[in-house]
This record gives sequence, structure tokens and C-alpha cells, in this order.
Amino acid sequence: TDGQVNTSTTASLDVTAVVDAVTMTFNNDVYGNLAMDTELISSGDFSSGSDWLFSGSVERLAGRAHFSGANQPITGVVEQSLDIHPDVDYSLTVDYASHNTNTVAARIEVIDDSTGEVLVSEEVESNVNNYETLSLNFTGISLGSGTLRIIDMTADTDGADLWIDNASIQAYSSDNTHIPTGVGVLAEACLLYTSDAADEEDS
Repeated sequence: TDGQVNTSTTASLDVTAVVDAVTMTFNNDVYGNLAMDTELISSGDFSSGSDWLFSGSVERLAGRAHFSGANQPITGVVEQSLDIHPDVDYSLTVDYASHNTNTVAARIEVIDDSTGEVLVSEEVESNVNNYETLSLNFTGISLGSGTLRIIDMTADTDGADLWIDNASIQAYSSDNTHIPTGVGVLAEACLLYTSDAADEEDS
């Protein structure tokens, strides 16, 4: 009326729900380089000394660390750095022996480099010329590096040489089922929508 045209438009919308799984990476920053069931000590059998730091009266000799040879002072230390992660349980083993029947001693420890905290420490003695094995467990407290350190603690250097061999540290997956690693699929689904709209014009 009065020269005006009334126009109404009706739109119909067909909505289809599409379920799509969302992929997320859990704890990638903390555990991205965590190596389970893998040897973390390089040349633990002392076949090479390149990854070990030797100080004081100790040397790599005949495939082992040989401390205070030829009645040298008791000052020997060997150590090696390794990656550690918080809340991961590690297993440490080290073989030790005397080069004869005189008593030798060592302190074997792992230190968290970022805090300086000693994660595990044990002193051992031997007066036999056959290797005994020390087995220890410890848990990481921070992300970064730790240090395996072996210190000669022998009381008398006279004819007493400490031997160290076969140092090993591993994080076994069977001991670490509580650690979330890798890429997982989020349980909650995301709904995506597609639509087809048909416009109908009524005049």
C-alpha cells in the first residue's frame, strides 16, 4: 500500500554434526627427550674415556677406571653427565673391586645439577680381586642434567688400588608406568558443524 512493497525472507538451515578426534601432545616439554630402556651412561665399561671426566689420581687402564695406582694420593674422581627428568625412577649399577686383597673404598652418587641435591649416595668397600656390583635406585626431581660421580675413599694408598667398571644408569619402562609420554588422543570429542542454507524469497 501507499507505494511500499513488503518482502519477507525465510531461510532453512540443515545442520550436520561431524565428530572429529582432537590430538594432543602430553608433557612434551618435560618428557619429550625421555629415553626409556636405554643406556644413559656412555662407555660405562671404560672402553673409551672421552665421555668421562677424570680428575686426581685416576686413569683409564685395561678397560676400567684405576684409582691411586703406584701409591698415588687418594684424590681420584670420575664423573659423567646425563639427562634426567622429574619423577622418573632410575636404576644404577656399578662394579667395584680391589686390585689385590687390600681394602679399598668408593663413594658412588648421583647429583641433580640444577639444585645440587644428592639424589642417591652409597659408600662401598672391597678387599677381593673380583668385581662386586652395587645396585641403587633414585628418582629425578627436575628437568635437566645430573652427574654420576665416583670418588675414591680408600683410607690408605699403600698397595691399595680401587677398580671401577660397568657403570650403568637406565630408566626402565616397567618402573615408570606413571609417566605420561608421547602423543595421545584426547578422550573428549570436538563437534564441528556444516550447514546448507536454502533461501526462499516471498514477495
